[in-house]
Amino acid sequence: MQLIDDISVDEVVSSFAEKSIGEIGQMDFSIGRWRSNKL
Repeated sequence: MQLIDDISVDEVVSSFAEKSIGEIGQMDFSIGRWRSNKL
């Protein structure tokens, strides 16, 4: 039972991964700033 074709699934997964990586990068950046402020 395949309602969505593979191409759209790949697009959704890749865009979701890009968004997650971007959010994680922002979190790492703010944590790095917080650590440098603590020093």
